[in-house]
Amino acid sequence: MSAPKSDRLLALLLDHDGTLVDSESAHHLLWNEVLAPFGASITALEYERDYAGLPALDNGAQAVARFGLRATAQDLAQAKFAATRAYLQDKAFPLMPGVAAALAHWRSRFRLGVVTGARSFAVQNSLQKHGLAEGFECVVSADDVARTKPDPACYRLALQRMALQPENVLAIEDTAHGVDAATSAGLRCIAIPTALSAQHDFSRACVVLPSMASAVDWIDREVLSRG
Repeated sequence: MSAPKSDRLLALLLDHDGTLVDSESAHHLLWNEVLAPFGASITALEYERDYAGLPALDNGAQAVARFGLRATAQDLAQAKFAATRAYLQDKAFPLMPGVAAALAHWRSRFRLGVVTGARSFAVQNSLQKHGLAEGFECVVSADDVARTKPDPACYRLALQRMALQPENVLAIEDTAHGVDAATSAGLRCIAIPTALSAQHDFSRACVVLPSMASAVDWIDREVLSRG
């Protein structure tokens, strides 16, 4: 007889944009920089509703369809890639409030990974410039999968690389697209909405919390204290 599965929490998988780093406002500005030569722009409300949390190629396709642009989604995604790389040349996206303390608290308790729709160079920039690279054993970015969030492939790859079962992992996300990706891969997921994602549907999250500090408290109370 095989041993019963354990639902003990062994690892946390965190999103990058909007969860680890405060980058979505910058991404909105960079998309408008890319669209300016076409005479198009995205309002803050449109970005919140239709673009936040999705990969650049999907955002590019959305912009082409919405504005009838004489460009391909791939063209726009590549232009956004170049704009982001230039933006990060001598800076890093700032950490979200409470992230440094949360990671310090979790590092001795859980295995940690990053699962993101961002490109690898952007994630590595954040981890290296904020001195966090040593704390994460796995990073899955948009460069690692054919389809990223809300597709669950990124989370499934992280589970494979870390040799973990979904019931032993908790994800932390800031958008509905991320929550959908995590839960479709069988993970429980904490949602921490930002101002840009506050109107998203988080019904698939196991809990919706206001901050990273509250996620630390929730995990201590609801998970660790129960063994």
